[in-house]
Amino acid sequence: DIDANDPRAQAVTTWFATLDGCDRVADIGCGSGRFLRLLANQDESRNLIGIEPALECNHQLAPRVEHRTGGLLHLPAADAEFDAAFAVESLEHALVPQTAIAELCRVVRPGGHLLIIDKNALLQPLSEHAPWERWFHPEEVCRWLWRHCDHVQVTPLHDPSHPKKKPTFLAWHGRRKL
Repeated sequence: DIDANDPRAQAVTTWFATLDGCDRVADIGCGSGRFLRLLANQDESRNLIGIEPALECNHQLAPRVEHRTGGLLHLPAADAEFDAAFAVESLEHALVPQTAIAELCRVVRPGGHLLIIDKNALLQPLSEHAPWERWFHPEEVCRWLWRHCDHVQVTPLHDPSHPKKKPTFLAWHGRRKL
């Protein structure tokens, strides 16, 4: 599970609370479903879908969460199937991140909402990390989102328990073009 005070959890739950009229929400690269558990407790009326390539993770999802097996580059979903979708620390695993963003946008309906949370490349030299991890510059993910979305913005996720620490995570928001 994830602490509800974690800045990533706060960003996801705050975003989710603003999704009026969004009944089908997908977590892309959901892992064991830690964010979906928070959202399931926040609103029981919405349909939550977790998509994860690792089969063993899909069996850990909450009972009311629909689970699908699939990866970022070929999501098991129809065009415009979801009202909203989010991906937390999933993009870093994509071999071709701009293609992953296009695929993420494909499955969200026009006017639907997207949230991507991943690591800030400006802080990568200061961090220990796995050699395969990809960290992102704020403007590069914005550029990829602008191809499919409008109202794109990026915000740093500050950790209130460490106010002087530079934020490791960034949150990109977008609305799928009509």
